[in-house]
Amino acid sequence: DIKIRQDSVTKLLTDVQLMKGKQESMDSKLLAMKHENEALWREVASLRQKHAQQQKVVNKLIQFLI
Repeated sequence: DIKIRQDSVTKLLTDVQLMKGKQESMDSKLLAMKHENEALWREVASLRQKHAQQQKVVNKLIQFLI
């Protein structure tokens, strides 16, 4: 009976360690995705600003041509 309990505890600890490893892997992947997401949002903001500036130039060119 004690041997069965020890085996069960050993298996449980192994499973918990495996889950902990998977959780840590997921945490690091989520952190990497968070950083990539933040970088993408900064790039979007920069592109929006450049687009607005280009739109002003195009509008001035159109007014000049008219």
